[in-house]
Formats: sequence, C-alpha cells, structure tokens
Amino acid sequence: MVCYMDKGVPEVRSKPDVDDLVIVSVSALADAFFEGIDAFLVDLFSNKEKAAIAEERLKELMQEHSREDK
Repeated sequence: MVCYMDKGVPEVRSKPDVDDLVIVSVSALADAFFEGIDAFLVDLFSNKEKAAIAEERLKELMQEHSREDK
C-alpha cells in the first residue's frame, strides 16, 4: 500500500518487515518526477536521430489554443 504525506524527513518511509506500507512525500515525488523529465529530455535531444522523432511526436502531443479559438 502506498500512502502520501505533505512533507517528511525522510521523504520515503517504509518498514517492509512489519507491513507492505510505503509513505511518500508528495513534494519529493513531484520534484523527482520533474527532475526525471528534465534528464530524459536532455538525453533525448542530445541524440539527433531521436530528437527528430521526438520533435514530430511532440507536435501531436502538445497543442496550444488561444481564447479566441473557443
């Protein structure tokens, strides 16, 4: 079972020998998520072949609309 807490020290708490409970800091989880995205994008765009494929896929994934479009 995974439970979430606002902030904590340590950021992840677990006692696997007692139960299957893991408590995770939401702010630490968000930080780790965005750091992972940053590292992935740097790695991805450092390879020209992968970067070209990613550019095309991102055009479909991300769209922008102005208020006037609605």
